[in-house]
Amino acid sequence: MTARPIRAKVLKIQHLTRDIREMTLEMLEPSALVFRPGQSIAVTVPDPNSDLPLLRYFSLASPPRSSRHLVLLLNSHDHGKGSKFLWELWENDSSKCKGILSRLWEKNSSTGNWILSELWE
Repeated sequence: MTARPIRAKVLKIQHLTRDIREMTLEMLEPSALVFRPGQSIAVTVPDPNSDLPLLRYFSLASPPRSSRHLVLLLNSHDHGKGSKFLWELWENDSSKCKGILSRLWEKNSSTGNWILSELWE
């Protein structure tokens, strides 16, 4: 299943500590998103070394009932390209993302083994 593109804008940035920020994104397109606990979102990050953007994955910290708003927690000590990109956004900036990634542990009915399944919604 292919991830559907979504657009969101930074609604609010709250400084929880000197190094931790809570970023609330408001859905623009589509206007709401259905998700479950444990799912992630792929944020499109510009890559200065390529014409193609990078995808960086962030776990959703928001409760599923708030489908118009997505909450991410950012750590300034994480020096990854995605964290750095999000850390530098301001309120009302917008960003492109790719759908919701589910990572689910499922028991294979024929073998009895547990497998990790990934599904884009």
